[in-house]
Amino acid sequence: MEPALEFLERFGTLIHSTGVLVGAVIALGVLHHLLNRSRASGNGRKFCNQLVVFLNSFFMILIVIIALLIRDEIRGQLLGLFGIVISATIALSAPSLLSNAMAGIMLKTIRSFQSGDFITVGQRFGCVSERGLFHTEIQLPDRDLTTLTNLLLATNPVDGHSKLGDRRQRHMWSGL
Repeated sequence: MEPALEFLERFGTLIHSTGVLVGAVIALGVLHHLLNRSRASGNGRKFCNQLVVFLNSFFMILIVIIALLIRDEIRGQLLGLFGIVISATIALSAPSLLSNAMAGIMLKTIRSFQSGDFITVGQRFGCVSERGLFHTEIQLPDRDLTTLTNLLLATNPVDGHSKLGDRRQRHMWSGL
C-alpha cells in the first residue's frame, strides 16, 4: 500500500508542476496575442510592448519557481541560481545590450523626438519611422531605412525637427 500512496503523491506533484508551467506558457501566449493585436494602433506602442513582455517573462519565471511543489532547499537553490544568471548577464555578457536598453528608456523618458520627426545625428538625416527598446529606425531622404542604436542617439547630439515644424524639410522630404 505504501508504494501506491507514494506514487499518487508524486503524480499529484507532477500534475501540479505541469499545470503551473502550462498556465505560465498560456499567460505569456495570451499577453503576446493581446500585444500583437494592439500593435495595429501605432508604432509608439512597440517600445511599451517590448518592455511589458520582458518584465512579464522575468516575473513569470519567479512565479513558476515559487509555485512549484518542491522542497524549500531546492526552491532556494533555484532562486539563487536565477539571481546568479541575472547578475552574470548584467555584469558580463550584455553591457552593450543593457546600455542600449537603458538609452532607449532614457530617450523615451526625455521625449526629444518621436515617430515622424526629422532628426540629424552626425552625418545621418532622416525621418524617425520606428522607435524600439534597443534601436531607432530612420528613413533616409532616398527612402532607405537605417537602424541607429539608442546608445548612439543618447551619446551624440541629436538635431530634431518636429513633423509639424520646418516647412522646407517637409518639401524636401515629399520630393516637391
